[in-house]
Formats: sequence, structure tokens, C-alpha cells
Amino acid sequence: MDQIAISNKIKDNALNIVIIFIAVIIVFKAVQKNEAGLVALKAKAQTEASKSQALGEIWSLENNFTVLKNKINNKAIASVIHKIGSFAKESSVKLINIRPLQEKKSGIYSRYPFDLQLTAASYHSIGKFISILEKSPDLYFIESLSIIPGVSDEDKVAAKIVLSTILIEEKP
Repeated sequence: MDQIAISNKIKDNALNIVIIFIAVIIVFKAVQKNEAGLVALKAKAQTEASKSQALGEIWSLENNFTVLKNKINNKAIASVIHKIGSFAKESSVKLINIRPLQEKKSGIYSRYPFDLQLTAASYHSIGKFISILEKSPDLYFIESLSIIPGVSDEDKVAAKIVLSTILIEEKP
């Protein structure tokens, strides 16, 4: 009977070893599956973090655009004419004529051109006038400039300038 009992114990132990081996394989497969899921989850979290960062940058750029648009649009056409006149006075330039030209719409902005005729005692005064325009917080573009020397005895230099400013359109 000893041999039968030993044989039965060996069979029971072998069965237990097989069951344990199968359990270890199942656990190993489950761990591998969880690791793959964890890697995918980490990749998804990284993707979401980069999306969040991109959205933050877009939001920041949109705020910057709004601030700049408000700075650019913070003017009326009458005030533009007044500012150009004060720039001329500051640079010792005589503003003979300022005439608004036809508004030009282009996509998200409108361009407002002005035809200026001025005289000055020197080229330096005209340069100073242009420099003041360029340093202005308002946005001005010089589309054309022609300088004519020796107009009269009191004014040595005359100039014709087509100057424009822009306004950004509101979203519909």
C-alpha cells in the first residue's frame, strides 16, 4: 500500500504543480496585457498633455491677437487726421492738404489711405515726420512718397505721401 499511497501523492503533487504552472502562465499573460495597457495609457496621457499645451498656446495667441486688434482699432478716422496734423507740427512740417481716399477692404481688415501734401524747410524735417509716423503706437504704412525740391523761397522742399492705416474687422 505504500507504493499506491506514494503514487497517489505524486499524482496529486504533479496535478498541483501543473495547476500552479497554468496559474503562473495566466498571471504572466495578465501582467503582460496590463503592461501593454499601461504603456498605451501613458502614451495617451502624453498626447493629451501635448494637446492641452497646444490649446493653452492657442488661447494665449488669441488673447494677444485681441489685445493687438484693440490697439490697432483704437482710432477713428477723424482722430487719425488729427494725429497726422500733430505729427506734422512736431516735425516742423507744414501740412498743406490731407485728403482721405477710398477705403480698401481686404479679408479681415480694412485699409484707410490718406493723400498728404506737405512742405518743409529741409529733407530732415520730412525724415523726422516719417520717423514720428513709424514710432507711433498706431499702425501707419507709407504707400508712396515723392519729394519735390525748391517749391518756393520760404519752403525748400515739398512732398506728396500716400499714407494708410488699418482697422481689423470684427468676426461676424
